[in-house]
Amino acid sequence: MQQNNERPIEDLVEKMMQEITVEKTSVDFTANLMQRVRSLPMERSISYQPLISKLGWMLISCCVLALIGFVIVNKDQTKSGLLNTEAMDHFLHNFSQDLNGIHFSGISIYAVLLSTIMLLVQISILVHQYQKRLGV
Repeated sequence: MQQNNERPIEDLVEKMMQEITVEKTSVDFTANLMQRVRSLPMERSISYQPLISKLGWMLISCCVLALIGFVIVNKDQTKSGLLNTEAMDHFLHNFSQDLNGIHFSGISIYAVLLSTIMLLVQISILVHQYQKRLGV
């Protein structure tokens, strides 16, 4: 039953296919198209600009290191406050003397070293991939 319903549709499709002619392109179609593409104005490619510059990263790392050092030096201070000038003076004048009392285990040194190496490798791989993608 269903075959009988589809037969007129098939006949119509065959008739339409016979009436359609295949269009031929000109011999120099590709050359003409490429010439038109070359004549279009070239847009400048987007260059990579980091959100935070190298100087910014250096300032951020210096501030973080200074904050960590300040906390380590003043860990046994009983006086607390947002602007503790006595503690800040103590930190600035005796920074090198207070660092002598810090001892790190071998495992923690290796963990920090390995993590740093892994981070640098990941960054270099990502930079290489983005440069390849952008064609830099």
